[in-house]
Order: sequence, then C-alpha cells, then structure tokens
Amino acid sequence: METDPTSMEAVLDRLNRVERQNRITRWVGMALLVAGGAVAVMGQARGTAPRPLEARKIILRDAKGKKRAELGLFPDKPALVLYDEAERATSALGTFQDVSGWALYGPREQRLAALEVSSSGPNLSMYSLDGARRLNVGVLAQGPSLGLLSANGQAKAALGMTGENAFLHLFGAKEHGGVQLYATADRSTLRFFDAGDKPRAVLGMLEKENSPGLVFNDASGTGRAFLMVSPNGASIDLVDASKKVVWHAP
Repeated sequence: METDPTSMEAVLDRLNRVERQNRITRWVGMALLVAGGAVAVMGQARGTAPRPLEARKIILRDAKGKKRAELGLFPDKPALVLYDEAERATSALGTFQDVSGWALYGPREQRLAALEVSSSGPNLSMYSLDGARRLNVGVLAQGPSLGLLSANGQAKAALGMTGENAFLHLFGAKEHGGVQLYATADRSTLRFFDAGDKPRAVLGMLEKENSPGLVFNDASGTGRAFLMVSPNGASIDLVDASKKVVWHAP
C-alpha cells in the first residue's frame, strides 16, 4: 500500500507545530516558577526577621581538624582568639589572659604586644621573647609618653609631655634618681636627682629673662650655691640652710 506524500507532509507539519507549542509552554512554565519562587523568597526576607545565633563558643577548624579560631567567653569575658597549626594562641581581640584589648603572642603563647585602653588612656606595650615588658607607648591624661624598661620591668627612660611642656628622663637604680631634661615655654633645664628623687643640681635657662645658671642643692632640695649669668653680669652666691647669703662674688 502506497502512502500519499502530500498527506504525510501535512502530518509531519502538524507534529512540528505541536512540539514547538510544547516547548514554549515549558519555557513559560519555568519562568513563572522561577518568578514565583523569587517572590516567595522576597516575601520571607521582608516579613521574617533573621533568627539570632546564640552560643557560648564558636570554633573554626581547618581541614585537619585543628582549632584555628575561637569566638567565645574566656571564662566569662568575650574574646576572639586565633591559633596556629599547633593550636597555640597567636592573637586575641577582647578580654583574654588579663588583657582587655588586642594582643599578639609568641611561639610559646607568651605575650609580645598588647594594645589596651584604660581610664588613663590608650597604651601599647611590647615585650621581649622571654615575656618581659620592654616598651610602653601611651597617651595618658597628662599627655603622650614613651617609656623604656629594663629586663626586670623597671623604668629606665621616659620621653613625653606634661601639659604643654616636654621632658626626657633617664632613671637611676630602681626607678629613682637620674637626670631630666625639661622644657617649658620660657625656660629649659637639666636637672640631676639623687636616689631619693631630690634635685641636687640644676643647669639651664633658669630666670624668666632667659639667663643661664647653675644651682647646687642640699639633701632637702634647697639651693645652696648659685652661679648665674644675668644681664647685669655673672655672680656666685653661697647661702646657708636659712637661705641667707653667706658669700657673694663679685
């Protein structure tokens, strides 16, 4: 039985049209589905507040299961702590190991640097590898300051300001004595202190008229010998404990 070619072409043409309509229908349906899903998500985002995540600690671990970061309470103070591959603390932000601020730690978890803020102001401390504090940089109530410390933590040198006046102080034994360079708006002096922190010698621009001089003090800090150079000339005065001049030259 032979098939009419004309009728076969008509059938194929109808099948193609049906297939095209099916594809269009599927595309429209998928587009509507996606649009409907987006509207649903937007509706959830607008109508539902995000739920808070509550926990005492959150720990991040690497691919080997090692603890690399920890956000939590230590034991009752909040802090974010970062760890190395050996799970040793390398840095912390918050309150951790009696530091409230930011801290860096060495290979033995010894403190190497700490930035803290107290009622006196911000302060940056730096430590040696054995854990001894050796340097302080701060902005205190009286002004900025830089402090150098010995291996046992005692102050050895300080540079800073008190109000509008600048100073440099080198300390003697046990943070006492030493020498201080002090500058104000109208004069500057170099003072030497004994172990009791009494000024025993003062050299500098002593008078308001900006005249140089040298003063020697007794153990109580009272001036006993004066070498002055004033606009009227040079002079030397020796005084007793009652501040009475006992010798004068010229």
